Amino acid sequence: ASRVPYVFTPMYEGGEAGAGVYLVGDTPDHQMQPMIGWMASSLGSRKWFLIGNAYNYPYLSNQNAKYYIDKNRGTVVGETYVPFSENDMTAYIAEIARSDADTVLVNLVGASAVLFHRAFAAADLDTRLLRFCCLLEENTLLALGPESTVGMYTCTGYFEGLKTPDAVSFEARYRENFGLTAPGLNHFAVSCYEAVYMLEGV
Repeated sequence: ASRVPYVFTPMYEGGEAGAGVYLVGDTPDHQMQPMIGWMASSLGSRKWFLIGNAYNYPYLSNQNAKYYIDKNRGTVVGETYVPFSENDMTAYIAEIARSDADTVLVNLVGASAVLFHRAFAAADLDTRLLRFCCLLEENTLLALGPESTVGMYTCTGYFEGLKTPDAVSFEARYRENFGLTAPGLNHFAVSCYEAVYMLEGV
C-alpha cells in the first residue's frame, strides 16, 4: 500500500497507475500496436485468431489487440484461452484450422507455448498461417527448435542477438561476471536488470 516500491518487470497489459508501483516492461501500445500495423501493411494480415493462457495478461492485452486489428482494417475470427494445466493442444489447433484466420496472435507462456507451437507446426499450419507471439523469448525459442518457427514473428524491447553498442557492452559485462555457461540473456532478464537501476533512483 505504497509503503515500499513495488516493481513489476515483464510485459504487462498497461493501465496501472498506483502510487509506488513501477513497471518497466513493454505494454500493448509499444509492442502489439506497431507489430499488428506492420504485419497488416507488410504481410497482409487481415483475419486474426487470438489464443492465450487463461489469466489477466492475455485477456486484457487482447482487448487492446482487437482495437489495433480493427484500426488496421482487420477482423478477429476466433478467440480462445488455454488453462495452464492443459497438455493437449489438439482441440485448439483444430479450432484454428477450422477458422478463416490468416494470422494467429499467441499469448501463451512456458510449457503451453512450447506444446502449442510444436503442435501448430506438426499440423502444417505454419505453411499457411502467420504467428505473432507477444511473449516469445530465447528460452522458449530454444525449446521449440527451428522446425517449429516457420512464419513466426515477435517484437520486444530486447533480444540476445541485438548488436547495438549498448547491448554488446551489456552482454560482454554479463559474460565477464557470470561466465560463458550462464543462462542466456532475454527480455525478462534485461527488464530485471533495468528495474534494479530504476530502484536506485526511487
